[in-house]
Amino acid sequence: MIVSNKRRGYTLIEMVAVAVLSTFILGAAVATTALVTGVSTSTSREIDFYHELARLANSFRSDAHRARAVDATSTEGVVKVPGDGAIIGEMKLADGRSVRYVVGQRLMREVYQDGKLVARDGFEFQRGHRVRMEKREKNGRVFVHLSVVGAPVFDKGDQLAAGRVWEVQAVVGRDLLPVEP
Repeated sequence: MIVSNKRRGYTLIEMVAVAVLSTFILGAAVATTALVTGVSTSTSREIDFYHELARLANSFRSDAHRARAVDATSTEGVVKVPGDGAIIGEMKLADGRSVRYVVGQRLMREVYQDGKLVARDGFEFQRGHRVRMEKREKNGRVFVHLSVVGAPVFDKGDQLAAGRVWEVQAVVGRDLLPVEP
């Protein structure tokens, strides 16, 4: 009888080596997926924040340009801090309506006609963002200035936004001024 020395299978050490290598590859894939998902969530949150800022800037400028008077309290409101909403400013529009900016659980834009609330629009910011509205005069023109200061880092907040300041400035009554030839 002829005996063959050819191997027909794998040794236990070869099988363990393959299992260990497979575990390392699978672990790296899971870690990469978690990293990409985390970056995606952070990016999505940042895009949402800038979208809210753009909506706020457009509404604020439009209100200021149509306003005939502004009452800015220079009070700083902090978003999502317990308590009643702090009115940071009010604009009297030429059509008799008034627009209030109130900071509470969110930044709210409230439109009043004859003392009654007729419209409300909210702007979502993270807890701790500070919002301030100021009135300034320069060269006989009135400007209104809105600033949003980045929140301190809470939980897994964006460390880059902490302390950053976003500002919106507008000329009060710009749309009411006569056009110069």
